[in-house]
Amino acid sequence: DVAGKIHALNIGDRISAGFPRIYVDADIVVSLDTIRALAKRLERGDVLAAAPTADLDLTGCSWQVRQYYEIRSRLPSSREGIGGSGVYALSEAGRMRFGKFPDVTADDTYVRLQFKPAERETMRDVTSTVFPPRTLPQLIAVRKRVHRGTSELARLFPELNANRGSSNNRTLISLFKDPRLWPGLLIYCWVNAVARHSAIKSSHGGAGAWQRDETSRARLPAGSLE
Repeated sequence: DVAGKIHALNIGDRISAGFPRIYVDADIVVSLDTIRALAKRLERGDVLAAAPTADLDLTGCSWQVRQYYEIRSRLPSSREGIGGSGVYALSEAGRMRFGKFPDVTADDTYVRLQFKPAERETMRDVTSTVFPPRTLPQLIAVRKRVHRGTSELARLFPELNANRGSSNNRTLISLFKDPRLWPGLLIYCWVNAVARHSAIKSSHGGAGAWQRDETSRARLPAGSLE
């Protein structure tokens, strides 16, 4: 009777007794083998959070969207599964790092930042299928939500910034040495500049609408959990 992902996550935790716990977004596809691999990885105890690698299904995406994700694939952030793959698993010790899920936009980033880079792992040999937006306007809308969520976390939980890991900036600048990448780089930088500006502008007017990408959801198979 209360809509919203955060409320759903907290209900799920409240009625669950076992570990590990695996949290899955509604708009991705994940196999049972991936779920088992995540659980097995956490059994070793040396990491507290694990995620698969995102496998992007760019079918039907515009040229501009494809160029954006071509650049993104070369950046350190693309190798962070928690927040990129739509799936993450927490051991019991990992779940004890925080209480209830707070009412924030970027819940997956909030979870990732509970752990130092050495305490979390993105598994390279298992994947989840992620469906990016097909159109440039939808991509900007989704990136606006990302920037809004990042700013919100920095404001509410500044102590978590220490766990962010590698920045994209140095790698992004180095990519400009290759002229063949310039079209994609211009699109990547423009999309994020527009999205960031829009996120800042909307934050001054209070809570913004949820940026739900219907173009990617329209391509989901019946039942996103295999």
